[in-house]
Amino acid sequence: MQVNTLLLYGFVIVVSAFFAFLYDREVRALNSSNTINVKRTFGQYPPRIRLLLVLTAMPLTLLSVFRNGVGVDVNYAYLPDFNNLTVGGYAHSDIGFQLINRVIILFHGNFQFLVATSAIIFLYGSFSLASIFADNLLMMTIILVMSFNYFASFSLIAQFSAIGFLCLSLKYAFMHMPIPSLIFVAIAGSMHSSALIFLPVLLSLWLIEKSNRPFAMTGLMSAAVIIVAIFSQFLVVHFLSGTRFGVYLLNPNNQSILESLSSTSMIIMNWAILFFMFILLTSFSNMKDDPIICFFLLLQIFAAVFSLLQGKIILMVRVLYYFNFFQYISIPFFTYKLHLKLPIRAAIVLAFTSWCLIYPLSGNYYEISPYQAIFGW
Repeated sequence: MQVNTLLLYGFVIVVSAFFAFLYDREVRALNSSNTINVKRTFGQYPPRIRLLLVLTAMPLTLLSVFRNGVGVDVNYAYLPDFNNLTVGGYAHSDIGFQLINRVIILFHGNFQFLVATSAIIFLYGSFSLASIFADNLLMMTIILVMSFNYFASFSLIAQFSAIGFLCLSLKYAFMHMPIPSLIFVAIAGSMHSSALIFLPVLLSLWLIEKSNRPFAMTGLMSAAVIIVAIFSQFLVVHFLSGTRFGVYLLNPNNQSILESLSSTSMIIMNWAILFFMFILLTSFSNMKDDPIICFFLLLQIFAAVFSLLQGKIILMVRVLYYFNFFQYISIPFFTYKLHLKLPIRAAIVLAFTSWCLIYPLSGNYYEISPYQAIFGW
């Protein structure tokens, strides 16, 4: 990765982290405790706190909105699709994402409007979900970036548009508003059809919340996930080989970008996080039947299982994103809910930062370096 690009990314992260720190400090003063309240909405905070949340998201949003040609899939897939739709041709994308393309074309917008729209959808959804948690925005922001998900959104713009809508779906699910939650899943599926895999996730949340023994229910559903995973390696190839996803089922040697992400490091990271969560739950037995804790544990089980599958079926790295993405919420939630000390939280952030620097950033995954802006710098 180029030094100038790394310095730019570092500067943007520091600015966002600074505003996130101020946000957390204001929220703690308002709540007078470190408790988590997942029912608090953005509009319930005073204007100064809402402004700090916007300022936290703004540097990351501007960096993403004004990028030019950054991300391998942007030039390889999305720009050609946009140009094809401009002249009435075929696009290799799902109906909802095509609709965004067509609306931009209708109003004589250029491809940069599509890049900006997808960035805004993704980051608005991400920070909207974060806003219903109390005082852990700093850790959420750093993990959002250092898990590489933020940088992957530079390339996989349709899938991360879908993830932005899934964040809104999960937000409304936590707030016990099922209709908006399902609507946003449907919209996400229209952005990228693979996002419909989130429907069983919402069902899992509902079952865990309704259960008298959430931890036991989580264990039961974990067993189901493992069974499904065993058979999915055969079913995926059978059902998707003739679809637009068939290209990802080719020999991994022909899929260099995805192959680079199908690494042992992802397996180690996801299983280490699962082990960390499980150890915490066994150490704090009074939290074992907290439904949200159990739900996030189940999400991480999904992530750990699919991290193994993506080593065998290259397509699974795309599915993996729908589960390990939410680590930016689940890990801070665990640490604050269980009142873990600052050194432990700092060690977690350092682990993510080290992994991101050593593997995806140094390997320039998805070709996010060099950074180029539409202004020419």
